[in-house]
Amino acid sequence: MRSVFSLIALALVGLFFAAAPVMGAEELKFGKDVVNLDKDNFDTFINQETVLVAFTAPWCGHCKRLKEPMSEAATLLKAHGIQAGNVDATVHGDLAKRFGVRGYPTLKIFKSGKAQDYAGTRTKEGLYKTVKSKAGAAFEKKASAADVESFVKAQPEGYGFAVLGYFPTEGSKVAATFAAAAENFREIKNFAVVEGSEAATASGLTGEGIYVVRAFADDKTPEKFSGDVASVNDLTAWIYGRVRPLVGWYDDAYAPVYRAARIAKAKVFAPLAATDATQFRYLANRVKAAAEKHASVIATSIAGTGDGIARQEVSQFGFSKNPIVVIQDKNDASVVYKMADAFSPEAVEKFFDAYVAGTLERHIKSEPVPASNDGPVAVVVGKTFDELVANNTEQDVLIEFYAPWCGHCKTLEPKYKALGEKIKKEVSDRQIVIAKLDATANDWTKGKYPVTGYPTLFFKPAGGVPKTYSGARETEALFKFVTENAKSKAKVTDGKDEL
Repeated sequence: MRSVFSLIALALVGLFFAAAPVMGAEELKFGKDVVNLDKDNFDTFINQETVLVAFTAPWCGHCKRLKEPMSEAATLLKAHGIQAGNVDATVHGDLAKRFGVRGYPTLKIFKSGKAQDYAGTRTKEGLYKTVKSKAGAAFEKKASAADVESFVKAQPEGYGFAVLGYFPTEGSKVAATFAAAAENFREIKNFAVVEGSEAATASGLTGEGIYVVRAFADDKTPEKFSGDVASVNDLTAWIYGRVRPLVGWYDDAYAPVYRAARIAKAKVFAPLAATDATQFRYLANRVKAAAEKHASVIATSIAGTGDGIARQEVSQFGFSKNPIVVIQDKNDASVVYKMADAFSPEAVEKFFDAYVAGTLERHIKSEPVPASNDGPVAVVVGKTFDELVANNTEQDVLIEFYAPWCGHCKTLEPKYKALGEKIKKEVSDRQIVIAKLDATANDWTKGKYPVTGYPTLFFKPAGGVPKTYSGARETEALFKFVTENAKSKAKVTDGKDEL
């Protein structure tokens, strides 16, 4: 009898453990309006008119922070017939690989199966606004000159512009290019097709083609595109080059206009919204003299920090009721200079002058410099990155960019430490440094060291250029790679023996 009861007890215990979840297994659960995607439903899902898809990992800290705003945005979008979905990339790696996902979370908007990178903020409002703006047609249609005039006048005062198309020839290449380029300006909503020769002529359009009207300028004569009518990239670049006012507006919608500028970018961060035209004019007038003086080398804009990308960018400088003025270097937007003086027209002009003269000191977000750095893995911070990595010509440097919450980084940590110990113990004929930098707490020259996910490893040989390491993340594989690619020489000593 006792053996029968024992068998029953063992069977019950077995059932319990079979039903219980595996301890340590993580799962990221979004709200009810976020669709869980897998290989069976993914293609059908993305072939809808407009959808949002997140590629996430359960252990990812940024993914966990995305859960609430994306769930709330999904409910708002659902009311407009737009769906949001999530792919657990640790389970469905083939889907992530198919769309070039390298870091988490990666957000993409799909329109009828075609993917485009999500470029908005990850707040509820930012997700909702950005995705909703991508739905439906990217341009309007205007049947009369009065309609065209109203459309141009409706663009924001001080920095708005309109792009008009007139296509009497059915199925023309230029019409297709116009429609494709309009997708790049969806959030601004400033593209319109003028229908009928009478409306086109009355609106100043001199024939079939694409025109820019600078609503912010005194001269609002339409300017016609004369480049390759089959090239969306050429048209988009041409528009960007025509529509930057002396002092413009920087937000999620207008950010691409300034990113495209091949000169330095000055931003005046201030707590105002796009609808606050009076405050925009006030700030624009305060920086106008400096902007005019250096217009050929600095593109100047007012950045409202109420929400969106401007709020995200200003966070590294701290929030303030007073304007914060910064300049991003023309060659690398991660190289930033911050004005130290109180905001005034004179201070801004002095700041711009100093940038052009090359006398400013770069603003660097940085953890404290370590008091000692003699462990197997050197700790690099923002203030030491140039010295220890970027400008280090005597040593070979393997550097890991990591995030404290990253699961893959935690897995690599003991192997990476073992690598540092092995280098110190076994390599004496070269100077090889194994280093790491917390990418969430420090700045670095991101133009030369682009990081899209964690961990990212770069190897910079002595006197050489950095290159991404994409091999196995095992101690022996890393050791073999570093020692085979090292270019440094043994450290020269004074020849005296240590006692």
